[in-house]
Amino acid sequence: LASDVLRGCRQTWQMMWLGPAGPKGLGGWRHTCSARGEEAAVARQLHEVFRPHSRRSFALSLLTPQVAWAAEASAVPDVELVRDDTNLIAPSTQKYLDKILRALQEQTGLKVRVICPPTGIQFERENFREYLRPINKNWGMDSSSLVIIAEERFQKRTGRALPLMTIQPQFRLQERFQYRLTQDFVLGVADKFGFPATVNEKGTDLAIMEATENVVAALFDFVDTPTVRHLQPLSPDEVSVIFKRHGLRS
Repeated sequence: LASDVLRGCRQTWQMMWLGPAGPKGLGGWRHTCSARGEEAAVARQLHEVFRPHSRRSFALSLLTPQVAWAAEASAVPDVELVRDDTNLIAPSTQKYLDKILRALQEQTGLKVRVICPPTGIQFERENFREYLRPINKNWGMDSSSLVIIAEERFQKRTGRALPLMTIQPQFRLQERFQYRLTQDFVLGVADKFGFPATVNEKGTDLAIMEATENVVAALFDFVDTPTVRHLQPLSPDEVSVIFKRHGLRS
């Protein structure tokens, strides 16, 4: 994970340095490195919350991949699959996101969830773990899930806005789509839709919706086409084509 963090910083530095901002982008590079460090901390906490499922996952790993995933895939829980505790998402968008996350699990067995936790709780390790624990249980989350966490955060020292989102695929999902669900894609989606300037322009509602659509479309695509891999976020046209294939767009 440390190498992924450094690579994300390096890629963002190249983007900022070569972009219109020129040398001024160095401040953005330092800012993004700090955010990546916080993402690593969130990833470790999520791994600890999902750890109770590791024994079952090991047993399932002894089966063939197809049988293991069929056994692991459970019915979609009868609760909303988007948790927004800070009103970052409009009710209509929340309902739409619940629909596409539910369709993804029903059609593929893949579990994606969106969480907008209380402001500042990610900085409080134990409180964040306790906050996640009942959510994890109600949603049936495990080591093959993916979580999108959105929170308006600011650096304590400078007050500068941090990226809105972190996207955390758990280890069994990464194993299943090894070399296909790339860190370039995961970090790229979080950066493209969660970068502070983008969020200021679009608003949190649209930013979270478009990021979630991108992740869901990519996962559908991995299941549909076993050879496909994504190195960068999908275009709106690509998302639309994939969603039409799965009855989510007319």
